[in-house]
Amino acid sequence: MSWDDDSPGSRWLKFDFHTHTPASEGDYGRGDSSCKETTPEKWLEHAMRSNLDCVAVTDHHSGDWVDKLKEENSKLKCRDEKPEWYRELAIYPGFEITISESKKSVHLLALFDPSRGSSDVSRALGACGVTSGHGDAQDTYTNKSVIDVIKAIKSFDGIAIPAHIDAENGLLNGVTTLTPGAKEWLGILSAAEFCDPNKFDNADSNLKNAIERLAKVGGSDAHKPDGIGRYFSWVKMGQPTIDCLEIALQDHEYSIKNQDEDPNTLPSVYLSRLEIKKMRHCGQVDQYPFVARFSTQFNSIIGGRGAGKSTVLESIRIVSNHHQNLEKEAPRIKDELDKFMKPVHQGGVMQDDTELLLYLNRSGIDYRLQWKHSGEDWVLQEKVDKEWIQADTSNLRERFQISVFSQRQIHELASNTQGLLEIIDRSLDADVTEWQSRWKIAKSQFLQLRESQRSLSSRLGEEPQIRERLRDIENDLKQYQDKGHGEVLKQYQTRNLQKNGLPKDEAFAKISSAIR
Repeated sequence: MSWDDDSPGSRWLKFDFHTHTPASEGDYGRGDSSCKETTPEKWLEHAMRSNLDCVAVTDHHSGDWVDKLKEENSKLKCRDEKPEWYRELAIYPGFEITISESKKSVHLLALFDPSRGSSDVSRALGACGVTSGHGDAQDTYTNKSVIDVIKAIKSFDGIAIPAHIDAENGLLNGVTTLTPGAKEWLGILSAAEFCDPNKFDNADSNLKNAIERLAKVGGSDAHKPDGIGRYFSWVKMGQPTIDCLEIALQDHEYSIKNQDEDPNTLPSVYLSRLEIKKMRHCGQVDQYPFVARFSTQFNSIIGGRGAGKSTVLESIRIVSNHHQNLEKEAPRIKDELDKFMKPVHQGGVMQDDTELLLYLNRSGIDYRLQWKHSGEDWVLQEKVDKEWIQADTSNLRERFQISVFSQRQIHELASNTQGLLEIIDRSLDADVTEWQSRWKIAKSQFLQLRESQRSLSSRLGEEPQIRERLRDIENDLKQYQDKGHGEVLKQYQTRNLQKNGLPKDEAFAKISSAIR
């Protein structure tokens, strides 16, 4: 799932918070000289093959490769024929800085908005006290304090993240209690890169409490292309920006996950888009129908009286053919909907060419529902190979079980307890039916696998006897060979081949007769 698809809202993005390029001159490749020849395209290929959505480029005291990667990324995106490994990738510029703190060296990451470039990284490094030695990891460092470096990064609208905080050159490496200095800088950070997220579970309570307010993120610290994406975190964001990332880190309990499995899940049926054409006060311009895009998870329409909230809701109800049962469940709502569906000259909102289109997805297949006020029946189309193909509408409501309740309808149902219970029961019935279907499929697969297992176990049980017979045959053949019978057999086989190569006796008889 990429952030520019047709579904708005937040989603989980796979994020590697710590990577290096050949701009980290001192230790890139870690002894493998061929890594120095890595091209921007090859670097991006490794990141994309790792299925990353976002990657932080954090070279040692350098941002030299940021523009190179961004330029190559743009070229790939604009290609008519993209490589099979291509995917959308957001590049967060940044750097890894070494800080000389209390007679030891510690590393800190800085991340900036994807719109920033190499020059922005260089200016931020200067503000942190590094103006030379770019790319060097051994001898370049800043004498500024941890607090001052964090504040300098924040002044450039960046995010400061301690690198491998619990390992070598980490701010908390070897720390067992919360010192005044650690308390100060922990209080202004929102995240840290951990090698072991559970490292401080049994630490001093004050230190543990200070750490728990941090988002624990993962980074590969890749110094070779094939290491990119080895460690990562899932970040829930609406767009890959520095502001969205900061919000996610602050709300890490619900917006950060450290797991291998993709947490993005889709409902079995969901709406993706509604289009309203030529309705009174809505979608009047031919080329510009009213379009409402929906998230696959949760949607909220907010607006004052007359803003069009009910128009969207009732349009969904009409185009999905879920207004027929209103007369029984909510008669007053049915009367209001009938007025809504009347032509303009009768006080309604419908015109002769009013058209509603509802795009939805069922079990991974895209569908489009169409309704016209001109009196045409509902039209259902299925998307096959980017083309819309007519589909059967006979069981429309059963296939696409959508529940639509307006505010007034909910208020009316609240006064009728039995009616509300019936709706809940229908919803549960739908869930139970779907569950039973999945259960039958899973049960059938399980029984097939058990049958296959029994058959294989039975065959494996015969293995010792078969191996014993094989050894007996091999032993007989060896004795046969040792006694010279093998050579006799070989000569016999040769003579048979020679004999078979000769014509049959009848051929010689015919030749003899012809000669006589």
